[in-house]
Parts: sequence; C-alpha cells; structure tokens
Amino acid sequence: TFYREPEGTRQEMRPLFNGFAGKFYNLSPFPLMLSWDDGQGNSFPISLTDPFQASGTATFPSHEFYFHLPDDNSNELIRFVMDPRTSHYVYDPYDGSVVDDPWDIDSLNPDERNLYERQKKTLLFGQQYREFTGRDYQSLYPRNIPLHKMWPAQYFGQQHWFETKETHFVTLPPPEELSKITEIGTARRLSPTQP
Repeated sequence: TFYREPEGTRQEMRPLFNGFAGKFYNLSPFPLMLSWDDGQGNSFPISLTDPFQASGTATFPSHEFYFHLPDDNSNELIRFVMDPRTSHYVYDPYDGSVVDDPWDIDSLNPDERNLYERQKKTLLFGQQYREFTGRDYQSLYPRNIPLHKMWPAQYFGQQHWFETKETHFVTLPPPEELSKITEIGTARRLSPTQP
C-alpha cells in the first residue's frame, strides 16, 4: 500500500480540527468587499475581491460571509453560510442563480467576457474534479505548466535523487577557502566540465 503496511492494519482517524478553506468568487464587473458576520451584529472586512476574481480565507462550519459594495456594508449582495461539504461560493449575477433578474452577459466588454468565461470554466472543471476526487479544486483551470519537475511518490518517505550543477553546501567550507566573490555575470558560470 501507499503506507507500506499490511492491508487493513491502518485505522481511520477523524481529525479534531473542523476548519476548512473558503473560496469566494466575484463574477461581477465591480470590485466587491467580502465581510465576515460574527453572528452578533458585527461585520469584519476580509478581502476586497476584484471583478472576475476570487478571495479565500480559513473558516469553520456555520460561519457567515457576504459580498457587498466596498463603501456600503449594509447592502448585502449575497450571503454565504459555510458548509464543510464545499469550499467554493459564487456570486454570479449573470446566470440567474443568485439574482431574480439576471444581468445581460452581452453587456461585458471582450476582456471582461474572457475573465468571466475563464472563471466559469474553472468552476465547471471544479465540479468534475469534485465528482472524481471528492475534493474541491482550489486553483485556476487550466493551470500554468509547472516550472520544475514534479517527482511522483509511490509511498511515504520515498526519496528521489538527481544530479545538478547547482551548488549546495552540507557544511561550510573552511574559512581560508571563503573569500569575497569578485567575478560577475558570465565569469561566475561553471563550464560543463567543472564539478
């Protein structure tokens, strides 16, 4: 198995921490403030969420957040009650799910429409990802190609070794070998034959 233990010997443990990540999508062309309602009549601003962007925060079940215009926290556009079964919460005034009179999608300029469609594509991918994995997809889809090779692990504790021309000191060289670096630019580069 992944844990390198006999099948059936590992006991499932329920974590004591019930917090989770909340991600809040603003699919409107206006910046919106995300605020937390403490349930006692107080609200606290969490994040200014730009148009067609998302904000996130740590939360717990039953916490309540809402989007409002930045200069008017009394006028809620949408309220979200945290549910541990999902971490994505969406304000989309164009699809008819959160406003009685949906806005006209054709009113968006080409740049706004592109941003809107990209977030909708991310949310659609997120639904498919959740159906397959049981978890919410927290990144933007499609993601940028990784800059560094990701080495897969077949078990906990597995190590991968590779060679590089980059220098890594396990211990510092003796003081007599340490001196001020005088070379600059290409003069500091190692040749392919140097260790």
